[in-house]
Amino acid sequence: TLGLAVRQDPGAAPFSNSSLSGDVGFLSTGYDVSFSQSTSATAAGRFTAGGNGLIPDGVNDKNVNGSIGVGTNIPWHGVYLIYADGHGTAAMTDNNSVETTSLGLYMVSPNNALWVSLTSSVVTAGQFMPQASGTYNVATLHGSFGFTLRGTLVAAGGDVVGQMTVDGAGGLSGKEDVNAAGTLSTGTSLTGNYTLASNGRGEIALTVGSSTSHYAAYAISERLVVAIPID
Repeated sequence: TLGLAVRQDPGAAPFSNSSLSGDVGFLSTGYDVSFSQSTSATAAGRFTAGGNGLIPDGVNDKNVNGSIGVGTNIPWHGVYLIYADGHGTAAMTDNNSVETTSLGLYMVSPNNALWVSLTSSVVTAGQFMPQASGTYNVATLHGSFGFTLRGTLVAAGGDVVGQMTVDGAGGLSGKEDVNAAGTLSTGTSLTGNYTLASNGRGEIALTVGSSTSHYAAYAISERLVVAIPID
């Protein structure tokens, strides 16, 4: 196991449904254990919480074992309940399949929480993060970014760390170091491009050598982006 502990904001207590109010981004990783087998599963997305226990609209992208047939840019809605000590529950319902995933969560500060799936077939955990308000576009992201990509696989996968310069006009360039199940490469050049919609969702294409990888990305702010592969 690998984890972290984050001190709860003492000024945010007692917590309540109003502790989730406004725009929130999230990222999760883990496994789908449907059909008596375990496969890697990641998701990223964002939602707007009403501060009253209701999530009228959200969107996310999922990648289960390399299959994006489970959905990209999926609309969903949900409900939640936050207790005074910060413990809470939530239920997120896919608007397309009408499948619901239940969560157990613990608030750290307003719109910031750590959570675990309470649906037995989805063994995942993740974090809610406050998404900066405003209208997003490609110009929102500019400057130099450090980044990491962590492979979530049953067997040893590929881990990446690097730096990229984002030009604020849809282009990027940089370099990366890779450990692909023990095969190493360092200082490898990369180029790419990206889009960003008004709600903060976008897509990134990264080219290294002759290979291009595609990602769904969610801007949490002008300084932070979360992403999952959609190839």
